[in-house]
Formats: sequence, structure tokens, C-alpha cells
Amino acid sequence: MKKNKGLLNNLFGFGIDLEEDEQIEKDEKINLTQMEEDTEIEIEEIKENKIETEIETKKNYTEEPYQNFLKEENEKETYKVEKQEKVEEKKERKIESYVDVTSYQNVVSRIKGFEDSKKIARYIKENKIVTLNLEELDTETAQRVIDFLSGAMSMKEASLVEISKCVYVSVPKNQRVLFEGQRNTEKFFREAGK
Repeated sequence: MKKNKGLLNNLFGFGIDLEEDEQIEKDEKINLTQMEEDTEIEIEEIKENKIETEIETKKNYTEEPYQNFLKEENEKETYKVEKQEKVEEKKERKIESYVDVTSYQNVVSRIKGFEDSKKIARYIKENKIVTLNLEELDTETAQRVIDFLSGAMSMKEASLVEISKCVYVSVPKNQRVLFEGQRNTEKFFREAGK
């Protein structure tokens, strides 16, 4: 057979060995198969990466609302604690505010909030001379306190006198008070007690 191959090769002038062609074809098939396997592996890796990315995205998508939920819950809890502290503070103020003043004729009160207005109105109702210090209040709250107490004073026919920018005195109808220093105020005090 080799002779025939050689004869054909010599006749046609080809320097080709058929066994060599078969080996090249086998090598090409092996290379093609290897390339297909490599391509399949790359495709699998791409799919795995895509799946991992989707899982991370879903994880982040589900964790973010959960984190927001936890944050909101924490804020709600903080608000509840702050609210409870304010309620306890108000209770303490109420306990402090129920002082028996029947043996006193003058009451000096430093008002810390509008809540103290009710206590002061009770003193006015009991015909006490009440000195109000409004230094700790903002202008709006101080005005609300004065407005509220003006109603209580009008019920008892008491007078309100401004001593300074943040200090006032409520004088009951039947009381007389002398304030030295300002003539107009002194006259007003004398008349307020009549």
C-alpha cells in the first residue's frame, strides 16, 4: 500500500502522507472537542456568576427593607422611651405642684412650662398674691401662660402687674401691695388692692 501512496504522490506531485492526514484530522477533532468542553465550562462559569450576582442582589434587596424596618423600630422604641420619660417628668411636676399654700399669703413661682398654669390658677383662685417668673419660657409660651392666667384673674377680679420683662405679680381684689421704684406702678398697686 505504501507503494501505491508513493506512486500517487509521485504521479500527482503531492508530498502528502495519508496517515499524517488522518492524524491531523484526529488532532483537530480532539482540539475541537477540547474547545467545546472549554466553551461549556466557560458558559457554566458565566451562569454561576450570574446566579451568584442575582442571589446577592436579591439578598441586598431583601436585607435593605429589613434594615430599614429595624431602623424604624429602633426609632419608634427611642420615641417611646423619650415619651415615657416626659410623662414621668410631668408626673413629678404634678407631685411637686400640689403644695399646700393655705398658710401662705404670697407665692413666688418660677414657671417652667404651660403645664404650671393650672397650679398658678389654683393659687389665684385661693386669693394669693402670686409672683410669676417667666424667664425660662419662650415668648410664645409666656404669652399663652399670661393669657390663661388673665382668665383666672378676671374670674377673681385680680390684677396683673408687670414688674420686669419676665416677672409679673397677680394681686387679688382685696389685697394691697406696695412696689417701690416706679410711681405709676405704685399707684396701680395701691388701686389694685382696693
